[in-house]
Amino acid sequence: MMVFCFPVTIGFVVDEDDFFHSKESGGTVVSTAVNLTRKIINDRYNVNDWNIYVAQVSDGDNFANDSNAVQEAMQSLLPTVQYFAYVEIHDNNVYTRQHYSDLWMQYKDLEKEYHHMQMREASDVGDIWKVFKELFSKEHAK
Repeated sequence: MMVFCFPVTIGFVVDEDDFFHSKESGGTVVSTAVNLTRKIINDRYNVNDWNIYVAQVSDGDNFANDSNAVQEAMQSLLPTVQYFAYVEIHDNNVYTRQHYSDLWMQYKDLEKEYHHMQMREASDVGDIWKVFKELFSKEHAK
């Protein structure tokens, strides 16, 4: 099952078409999507019976005052999943290629503690599936 969450100001589930084509605007509060993911897992999937794989795609935007909530949410989520993949989309401008987002840096610290978490960058939305294919390949599995 695939669950897509747009972390605008509240997380919500969307289908694949909305995920790739919806243009939400406004500020991003990432913790809402992480918390919704955790709630869906708790409500629908017994972690003793399911192998749970989570993938998050983001442009790295997040309200600065959400950082602590993201940290808490991720530390609650990560121990319950077998694998967590994060893909950050950077457009092709020089600034984003030279500077990582605060969310990227926060996740990079989590990746050191949770070895089943992997991160990659994509330069375009069209590259998401290619990056997913790499992240979820047998050759990439640790």
